[in-house]
Amino acid sequence: MKYNVIKRFQDKITKAIFPVNSTYQTDDEERAQFLQDNGFLHVEKQEDHTHDGEGSILDKSVEEIKKNVTAELGKDKLEVLLELEKEAKNRKGVVEHIEELLQEVE
Repeated sequence: MKYNVIKRFQDKITKAIFPVNSTYQTDDEERAQFLQDNGFLHVEKQEDHTHDGEGSILDKSVEEIKKNVTAELGKDKLEVLLELEKEAKNRKGVVEHIEELLQEVE
């Protein structure tokens, strides 16, 4: 199942860092319950969607991100993507692209 992250954490099993507003996916209900009880995950489960979330967009290559991330996403979504990118991979090309789009939107 997929869960929305509401507090940044590093998974003790995979060592992956999950920033706020990213998606945590696990089949281990006990682990998910522990993370919910400790305030890291939103209590409601997310449905598996065919449309990828923000984290999935940023998992692609820089060129694919530049093609798919446009000003049409809106200021709020672009700001979330920028924050997620800076906390995760922090790729210069992606950060600059999103910052340019934010200037266009304003």
